[in-house]
Amino acid sequence: MSASPQRPLEGRHLLRLWLGLLLPGVGWALQLAVNYAAVPWLCDAGRSRLWLLAPTLGALVLAALGLAIAWRLWRGSGGGWEAAGGEHADHTRFMSLCALLLGGFVSLLILLQALPGAWLTPCD
Repeated sequence: MSASPQRPLEGRHLLRLWLGLLLPGVGWALQLAVNYAAVPWLCDAGRSRLWLLAPTLGALVLAALGLAIAWRLWRGSGGGWEAAGGEHADHTRFMSLCALLLGGFVSLLILLQALPGAWLTPCD
């Protein structure tokens, strides 16, 4: 047990950790919901399939923002894999690394989910 207990993580720091972790997933969920709701409208209105790419771009922006936050936090905690910076640095490094891995996977998922909209018309 250490002689001086560590303070809990500050609110703004925790907010950045959670934003880095959750923003890519929120972007993906919004892309899925907006595309799903827009297809009948686009089909009835005879609109181009390019309208389906707008939610994809928005989702990619959210994912990139989450990845940028996670990258900055990971580098600020010392980067790397080893645990050598104290409890707060280890916590930050773990969450930001999880956010980087999850954000990369979700970004790929967003791109793959956009492929049908790039080739098929909304009425297909």
